[in-house]
Amino acid sequence: MMKIIKYSLLAICIYLGFLLAYLPANIAVHYAPKLSGQALPKAVSLGVVSGSVWQGEVSRLNVSGLTLEKVRWDLSFWSLFHGAVVIDAKVGSRRSDIQGKGRLSFIDQQLSIDNLTLRADVASLAAISPLPYGLKASGRLNLTVKNYVQAQPWCDSLIGDLQLTQGNIASDFGQVPVTQANVKLSCDNGSVVALLKPATNSLGIDTKVVIDKSRRLNVQGSILPPANAPKDFTNLLSFTGRPDAQGRYRIAYQQRL
Repeated sequence: MMKIIKYSLLAICIYLGFLLAYLPANIAVHYAPKLSGQALPKAVSLGVVSGSVWQGEVSRLNVSGLTLEKVRWDLSFWSLFHGAVVIDAKVGSRRSDIQGKGRLSFIDQQLSIDNLTLRADVASLAAISPLPYGLKASGRLNLTVKNYVQAQPWCDSLIGDLQLTQGNIASDFGQVPVTQANVKLSCDNGSVVALLKPATNSLGIDTKVVIDKSRRLNVQGSILPPANAPKDFTNLLSFTGRPDAQGRYRIAYQQRL
């Protein structure tokens, strides 16, 4: 009798294991809000969900107006035995405005990201979050994050780079091509910090951008236009104020996020 019970329990466990292994992702997405008691946020919408919970794809993911195409994931089953959720994710195709891949880990309700590469069309991002002073931008952004660890309100650690290629900034005063711009990303006591130095951009910009704990965007720095700076750029700077004795124009901007 005991053998029958043991084999029956083993058969049930195997059956449940197969159900879990091949559970369709669309069914999991459908029932997850009901089981958790939390509905999908209104700012988030999903396209067609296919595959399984372990390896699947969402045809389209829209978050607050930002659209990601072909979001694919590969969930590591063995990571669960170590108390973690590890997901290798990919976004977009060659024709998508946003393309990328990276590894996401959830340990003790803390998110970490490793080896993230993301390419995005600047115009698409600017349409969601307009630039200050009525500026318009185009080009390609290349984001590389070697490591990021989440903490309140923004980060515990961040090592990354942001590069603008084929850039162009347009205003009522003309067009300003940006042939080079490389930004270093880091975390300082919970605040996200972006540094842009004159040696890493073609417009002589020396600026520090901070998203602080109070959810304020702070931009402080200066611009010393090089001798070969576009005329439209120097004309635009003349409207920001008078330069100092070294010819630098001061930059100061704040906005609550």
